[in-house]
Amino acid sequence: MWVGVWAPPAAWALQLAFGVMFGFAQCGPNGRRWQLSLDTWSVASAVVAGLVAVTGIAAAMVAFRGTTDRSDGPPPGSRIHFMAAMALAIGPLFLAIIVLDGLGTGLGELCRQS
Repeated sequence: MWVGVWAPPAAWALQLAFGVMFGFAQCGPNGRRWQLSLDTWSVASAVVAGLVAVTGIAAAMVAFRGTTDRSDGPPPGSRIHFMAAMALAIGPLFLAIIVLDGLGTGLGELCRQS
């Protein structure tokens, strides 16, 4: 159950942190010399984060289906069912954020001064 609750948000947070740090490194003086492709790395991080999020959603589905008969019963069965339902609610949202973040990186100009 906890994998279902925490995997999608943690995957998005790590993908976001990786993207920001890689963007800063790419726009620095040494980043131009390395000539690393930000698009390639952002897609790779989105794929890895997406797989982690899908794993979390699958774990939440298993916990939800496993506790369906205890949903109206006393704790801890009803709490596990509730937390699994919340994980099923937030998991696809974080997966959508991960996909959009992975796609959106290549659309903007990275090292542009404002």
